[in-house]
Amino acid sequence: GGASGRDGGRQGGGGPREDAAASVRRRLREQRMRRRVKKTTFKFEWGDDEDTFEDDDPLHPSYHPAARSGTGGRRNGGAPPPGGRGNGRGPAPGGKDLDAAGLGFGRRAGIKSKYDSVATVHTVATKPLARMTPRDWRIFRENYNIVVRGGKSPPPLRSFEEAPVGMKPIHPSIIDAIRNRLRYTSPSPIQRQAIPIGMQRRDLIGIAETGSGKTAAFGVPLLHHVLCFPRSILDTVAEEGPLAIVMAPTRELALQINVEFGKLLSAQ
Repeated sequence: GGASGRDGGRQGGGGPREDAAASVRRRLREQRMRRRVKKTTFKFEWGDDEDTFEDDDPLHPSYHPAARSGTGGRRNGGAPPPGGRGNGRGPAPGGKDLDAAGLGFGRRAGIKSKYDSVATVHTVATKPLARMTPRDWRIFRENYNIVVRGGKSPPPLRSFEEAPVGMKPIHPSIIDAIRNRLRYTSPSPIQRQAIPIGMQRRDLIGIAETGSGKTAAFGVPLLHHVLCFPRSILDTVAEEGPLAIVMAPTRELALQINVEFGKLLSAQ
């Protein structure tokens, strides 16, 4: 009888604990299921300062597209207004369209711009630096699959000759070696973002595939800083020690880096 009572006590005591554990497991399982079915929503919200529409485009303040109703932009299938084409513009002398304000449709008369009103792969690569907006730089990074995390990073390079934003241009002897010895025509994605960060003397962890130009990505800013030192400092290397150290995990990689650095310094 005593044994039976003890067994019953153990069984009765374990019930609530098992129920609590099962409840916790069920709640965790439901949370996991909710996370799985949760849909990803994209927020396309741009600030007014990120608008890349042309400042000299008369359509921006005056043109308002007609409401779409499945009849070519005309409501209830109505005919276009006399003398016009149903788009709010009438014929101008000489056959040119005018908008509601009487301005030339597309551009002002006599003004031609080679930059589109919408940021594209071409425009963000050729637009003047002074006109590049944060949205333009985001589009430029996306075009080259550049992802940056951490502190606020400088804009990427668009070409080796173009000075990084807010910094001096790369040393001319390095530019000459890049063009004539290494035969690089344009920076690789890792070089586009790593070189400006290195020019600011900031810490960086760069990840890129083999053969993407990582040696030049850290070698160009390193050698740029060394070559910018005055001759009085460069002459003391033999007595004072090196100005920069590059660490590599294997001897083969160290030799490879030494060869690449020699090419970058070939114009000296």
